[in-house]
Amino acid sequence: MDRVDSFLRSQKNNPAVYIQYILANRLEDESGAIMEQLMSKYKRVTVQATYKAAYGLYRKDMAAVQEAVPHIRYSDYRAYYETVLLLEDGKAAQAREHLESIRKQWMRLALLAEIELKAGNSETAIKHAREAVDASRGIQRYVLHKEYERTLPQAVEA
Repeated sequence: MDRVDSFLRSQKNNPAVYIQYILANRLEDESGAIMEQLMSKYKRVTVQATYKAAYGLYRKDMAAVQEAVPHIRYSDYRAYYETVLLLEDGKAAQAREHLESIRKQWMRLALLAEIELKAGNSETAIKHAREAVDASRGIQRYVLHKEYERTLPQAVEA
């Protein structure tokens, strides 16, 4: 984790990578500025959509996520954010069905952990969260680890 943390901190001049560090560590003061840099650097709607969805989820702004989802080019990411929206609308059964369209295992497991957590099944949520961290690598593993340190500390205990 330390190597990834060090790498991400060194990427201040590369907003496409540095945003991962900012969102993982919840650095409110820098997040808006980095998003502005990304929006001015990338003009294509399909490129901006993934960043807007991630930033909207970070801010708990589901309207922004909803607006960005149709423009996300990669099907796994589009399905991930669609599932998040279903879950936020209280449609856990539909969210579970939607998981089948996601090929990336860490995404499915992270969403399953969230579904179980909202259902009040903390033991199952912890199990899925641990599996999600184990199934991911690199920057995504770092982001999941940091998120679970805040929301499900039992999932990342050694």
